[in-house]
Amino acid sequence: MNSRQQAKLTHAVRKLLRKEHSLETDVERRENQQSATQAETKSQDHPKETLPTTKPLIKKEHRQTKEATPKKRFWRDYEPTERFNCIIAASTTVYMVTTLFMYVTAKQELKVSHRAFIYAEDPFLIGDGGIPGVPDKRPAFLTINLHNSGDTPARKALVDTNYCVTSGVMPNNFSFPTSLNKQPQLLLPPKEYGQTSFQLPNSILADIEKEAKKLTVYGTVSYEDVFDEWHRTDFCVEYRGFVMKPDNTSVEKLVWSACPIHNCHDGDCPKKYGDAPCPEAN
Repeated sequence: MNSRQQAKLTHAVRKLLRKEHSLETDVERRENQQSATQAETKSQDHPKETLPTTKPLIKKEHRQTKEATPKKRFWRDYEPTERFNCIIAASTTVYMVTTLFMYVTAKQELKVSHRAFIYAEDPFLIGDGGIPGVPDKRPAFLTINLHNSGDTPARKALVDTNYCVTSGVMPNNFSFPTSLNKQPQLLLPPKEYGQTSFQLPNSILADIEKEAKKLTVYGTVSYEDVFDEWHRTDFCVEYRGFVMKPDNTSVEKLVWSACPIHNCHDGDCPKKYGDAPCPEAN
């Protein structure tokens, strides 16, 4: 085949391709016109119905993409970077919680270590303290030292002391009634003492010296610390005897023992002890 025949053949092929492309364009144009006509007819038949917008299509495509993404249920499903970020976040959370707990604990311990704390020492006798059995013109007073062992003052301290004299054993459901003689408020500086006292009738003093009766001394101290928190200390002791001075001229000290109950502080103390009164009313 010479070059002229080859050129004719090439020209014929190009012409055929152009014609085919023209036919395809006409078919596509007719289909578009037919679709537009059908849409217009449908719109006229159903005027309230609107064509769908692209927004639902976007949501549908997003939903399909989301559903196509596999859920990460196990640790191995995460990428190394994601695992590292999770470890950092968890470590930071644990560190913050631990630091907060240590701060609260240290603050509470500091408050407890520095707040006021009052306790009662054993009573001692002032007045009729001569030889037992020998009358004395001076009245007998039982005095109790109150010691604030804390590092801060105890404010508005209210002391209520009372006693009970029995011929036998103190009842288990003793109510520990309060005294009618209210005493004024006390201010106890840190590491200092305060005192409270009450008078014992001579007849009771003679009975307990002869061990004819038993004496129980009890009381309650309520006070406020510098942190504006109220505290309570209950105390109770039972008389056991006395010790004379070496020259037997007078009593050196009284001997006491703690009661089975009514020796407590704050939350350790019950709201109510019992209902029984003192067997022998004062």
